[in-house]
Amino acid sequence: KSRLARLLAGVVVKIDPPPPDIADAFGLARSTLSSMHGDQGVAFRLGNAVIKHCDDAEQTEWLSGVMESVEENGFRIARPIRAASGNFVVDGWCAAHWIEGSTAIEGRWLRAIEAIQSFHRALGRIPCPPVLHRKNNPYDRADALIWNDLPPELQIGPTADRLCHLLRPITLPSQLIQGDPSEGNLLFAPGCPVGIIDVAPYWHPV
Repeated sequence: KSRLARLLAGVVVKIDPPPPDIADAFGLARSTLSSMHGDQGVAFRLGNAVIKHCDDAEQTEWLSGVMESVEENGFRIARPIRAASGNFVVDGWCAAHWIEGSTAIEGRWLRAIEAIQSFHRALGRIPCPPVLHRKNNPYDRADALIWNDLPPELQIGPTADRLCHLLRPITLPSQLIQGDPSEGNLLFAPGCPVGIIDVAPYWHPV
């Protein structure tokens, strides 16, 4: 279901780097910004931090609060950075600490699955906030289509159409999950638990 939703969303975004005062707001030393490949062109590395543009400030504030306090047990996460104001979002930008790792998942599937399972256990008691029910971007709208049944007349292309034939009803309980636990959002480093980055929050069965 999540893969089909991403196919339906089909979003590609490129934006300009953040102005220097954004680094100042998060207490980060000014240095050369480098674009993060594979993150839709909205994230930039700045020293030991990543600055990312967020299109939903309310959701980012809430999720950053969750990620700030979640206990790492069997996984690593990129802890969010608060601005001097105490907020996690400044003029549409948020920041997190940089964590090392390779994104190559081939041969590491079991480690990836175990880390995601541990992450979801850590999120198991987080209550569902109203902000997750607002379908205000292409990913959320595509997700709602998949989980609430696709209109039969929708033209979605051959790849998505093949996946539609595999859809089955799901009646398991829902909780906060990482809705995009795919290559690029998991980091593998020797001697370290798997890193989980770019959490896409959804309220679905694990």
